[in-house]
Amino acid sequence: MTMRPDRLFLLIAAVYLVGGSALGVWMGVKQDFSLRPLHAHISLLGWASMALFGLIYRAFPVIGASRLARVHFVCALVASLCFLLGLYRVSAGGAFGTIGEVGAVLWIVSGLLFIFVTMRLAFGRDDA
Repeated sequence: MTMRPDRLFLLIAAVYLVGGSALGVWMGVKQDFSLRPLHAHISLLGWASMALFGLIYRAFPVIGASRLARVHFVCALVASLCFLLGLYRVSAGGAFGTIGEVGAVLWIVSGLLFIFVTMRLAFGRDDA
């Protein structure tokens, strides 16, 4: 059984929503907001971006059914996890490090993949 990218993106978005919300509540209870950048990026990369990708793939099933959409999902997931790990390291007093840098580069690659997928849709390529 092949999982559809639209559903995978929405599932991961929901996980990020709960994780980001829990982190926000924890910071509020502790009155320690040192993880603000991490919280914001969980919400942006995880919840908002992943949900939008999923909804767009759902709205345009031609591109959502493509192999490239599945590659985009894997790239975006790995990128977000690596980038967020790098941000956590910075929040803990360390360096962004290679893991964060890999995440940042992969997130750009993920964006480029999404541009390519949507260009194929915009220019009428039904075999996306």
